[in-house]
Amino acid sequence: MRCIPVSIRRWRTVKMGNYSVIIAQTECQKFQGLQWEPTPLPKNTVIMFNNITSGIYFHTVNCKFSIDIVALDRDGKVLSTWKNVPPNQNQVGPMPLRIKRVVEATAGWIDSKQIKVGDMLPFVNAIEG
Repeated sequence: MRCIPVSIRRWRTVKMGNYSVIIAQTECQKFQGLQWEPTPLPKNTVIMFNNITSGIYFHTVNCKFSIDIVALDRDGKVLSTWKNVPPNQNQVGPMPLRIKRVVEATAGWIDSKQIKVGDMLPFVNAIEG
């Protein structure tokens, strides 16, 4: 797959309550994620990846800042979390069974929102790719 990086600020963004949800819609956007973004995401801004399959890995190669990663089922229930993943970590995962979506945010988001496995993140339910 040959992809040209495009700033996430040009991707589709949906406002959901207090959140801005940047949506990785294409395979290239899913592959790119937060690679090459120069600054952490603004407060209450996350990136969402839809239609994720179990067993795959996410990575932080070429990320300039640490991030939190949350795996969600189709209802928005938290299946797993990875906190403050350093930018040089090659693989995060594998993604758990029943996964449907992944949310990435600037490191510290999981702790600041007190998110834990089993919680619901309802703001993602209304958003599809």
